[in-house]
Amino acid sequence: MIGGFTRLGTESILQTITDFGDSALLLPASLALCAYLWFSGWRRPALVLACSLAVCIVLTLAVKIGFHACGHEIPGLAIRSPSGHTAFSTTAYGCGALLLGAGRRPALRFAFAIAAAALIAIIAISRILLHAHTASEVVAGLAIGLTCVAIFQIRTAAAPEIAPRWRLVLATFAMLAVLMHGRHLNAEEIIRHIAQHLRSAADVCEISSLD
Repeated sequence: MIGGFTRLGTESILQTITDFGDSALLLPASLALCAYLWFSGWRRPALVLACSLAVCIVLTLAVKIGFHACGHEIPGLAIRSPSGHTAFSTTAYGCGALLLGAGRRPALRFAFAIAAAALIAIIAISRILLHAHTASEVVAGLAIGLTCVAIFQIRTAAAPEIAPRWRLVLATFAMLAVLMHGRHLNAEEIIRHIAQHLRSAADVCEISSLD
């Protein structure tokens, strides 16, 4: 009985952690940050952030569809569906840390970077411990996210210096986290249908069993 409660408690904690990488939270939080930057006059960073997030979403969906359709054709890879939680959280929190650290003293920039890296890491680990993804799928999601963060960093390097009110940003994020707690946006079923449609209509790789 005690073991059962312990397992339930552990799963509850892991689910809470993994929810911080769910699109139900990160999508509105990212849009809110883009809007804040835009209306504060930092329009280039706002546009680059929006583009980086869009690249993350499109690339993640494309890779997921590709692996759903053809992943079983690639020997040695335990990848059926790259981790969208890891990709989106790496992009959102990575770009967020760069934004919040802009114009700050080095110690504060370092603190934001470490906090973002730690949060991304525990979200990635939670996906594995919850058996939602394999380690290879998490690494694939991390690669997508880091690519998008690199795009953001390169495209904003020459932008005018900004100084977002980080306390306001974090307070807004905390409010959204409370409001969206337990909510999920799961597109896996739609992605499988798209992959199956491509297979039948375009004669791409045979769909592997998803049971």
